[in-house]
Amino acid sequence: MPLVFFSIKYLFRFFEFLFPASEKRTFLLYYATPLLSSYLPTDHHFFLMLLTGGISRLLKQSISQEELHEAHAYLKLFTAQAPVFYGKQYMVIPNRDQTT
Repeated sequence: MPLVFFSIKYLFRFFEFLFPASEKRTFLLYYATPLLSSYLPTDHHFFLMLLTGGISRLLKQSISQEELHEAHAYLKLFTAQAPVFYGKQYMVIPNRDQTT
């Protein structure tokens, strides 16, 4: 009986081809928070809700100034807490020369 080993990198590449961007967006906006709430620790669930809240406001057909400020606040908190969850070694700050 052969053993099959899957690396995480291979698994993510498989899911990239399996699901188009619209399905990933739908999962993030509608399914991720309720489905993962019982599996994630409270702080990780809150971290996911910050991302979902910010992105959902920005993807609306029309957005008010208040919603823009809310999205900014959510995504600012999300990016501020990212080093805590992912580690500073995975945080990439783009070189200014490369972005222009």
